Amino acid sequence: MASFKRQVNFKTIKAKLQGGNFRQITDNFLSLSTVQLLGYIFPLIILPYLVHTIGTEKFGLTETAASFLGIFTMITNYGFPYSASRQIAIARDSSEKVSEIFSAVITLKSIFMLFSFIVLFLLTFFVSKFNQEKVLYLWSFGIVAGDVLFPIWLFQGLEQMRYISLLNLSTRAVILLLTILFVRSPEDYIFVPLVNSVGQIFIGIASIYIAHYRLNVKFTIPKIDHLKFQLKEGWNTFISGAAINFYTQSRVFIFSLFVSKTLVGYYSLAQRVAGMFQVYPIATLLNATLPRLNHLYSTNKQKSIELLRKMQRYSNYYTLAAAPICFILAPQILRLVTHESIPESIVTFRILIVSVTIANMNIFRVHYFIISGNYSLFSQLHTIASFIGIMLMLVLTNFYLHIGMAIAITLLELGIFITTFILTRSYFHKELQ
Repeated sequence: MASFKRQVNFKTIKAKLQGGNFRQITDNFLSLSTVQLLGYIFPLIILPYLVHTIGTEKFGLTETAASFLGIFTMITNYGFPYSASRQIAIARDSSEKVSEIFSAVITLKSIFMLFSFIVLFLLTFFVSKFNQEKVLYLWSFGIVAGDVLFPIWLFQGLEQMRYISLLNLSTRAVILLLTILFVRSPEDYIFVPLVNSVGQIFIGIASIYIAHYRLNVKFTIPKIDHLKFQLKEGWNTFISGAAINFYTQSRVFIFSLFVSKTLVGYYSLAQRVAGMFQVYPIATLLNATLPRLNHLYSTNKQKSIELLRKMQRYSNYYTLAAAPICFILAPQILRLVTHESIPESIVTFRILIVSVTIANMNIFRVHYFIISGNYSLFSQLHTIASFIGIMLMLVLTNFYLHIGMAIAITLLELGIFITTFILTRSYFHKELQ
């Protein structure tokens, strides 16, 4: 009898492991995990190298420029990372439909990019803050151009994560090599955005080649109706994405309006390192799972929600185990990057770890609104959160500097967590009945 039970259990486990959902998610996760694990190594080399070579103040300048350019990346992305990825996940069996979506989205992103460059060009001539570092900001724009060319939403929708991994890994290697070759003194800080731009454009061109020759995705001149449809589909997620990006990507730029360049550098270091805790493995697991959740929801809502809740539990277990370790070992973790003890960075890092913990414990749940196609509610939630978050950042940073900024981010994440939990409970109850 015991032997029979073991045999049944073995067969049950084997059947689960061979299921399409598990197999594809595992493949996606492992593909993304490879580049993310190696991605830990590259920052541990590049960050200390940059801080030592160009100094904390110049490092803060490059981070400020990158933070501001994040606004233009937000514009060019529109709502496509969510809307286009979801459409492709549903229509992935039709190469003609996928090509239609791809062509319309790439065209719109290119138009937005041209508009963004004109705006940036004018800012560098007529606004003193940008004019003082004109070359730094203009060279940083290459990151936006490369992002437009890199259709990560296409690979996610088709669940071809291995290509993302290969491209990201190659780019990180190119950036590392170029950084060591061209950034050799404090005056070379100007080459940092140029190197990053070259790397991003490289990955963009390579991804277009792969999409065309490996995935049979063809670019055709899109019809006006297709462009209008994509604009309409992406609108609500654009509003929510704009809100999210404004209080995430623009933090360093907002912070730079209140404090010295050196303190910007200290804060930037803490944010970059704290962000690593969120990117791997939680954000990696989300990116690996989201296309499958989108596709599954269109055929079986109950299974999709069950899978989403399971992934959220895994995220919670990891976060609750890792967060205390990061908090306690904050000085040692930052010393690995900076090779020195910076009190401002340590206290900021510890507060940001709390905010990342809250965000990780909500990362799957909040994406239910995208998976279910409830873009409007997702948009409203993050638009309100963005407004409140910006106000908190402005007020608390003005009084408490780096500590105020970190506290504002933590309070914001807590508010989003509570609101999302309340909203999703009623939806889950309806759809699981």
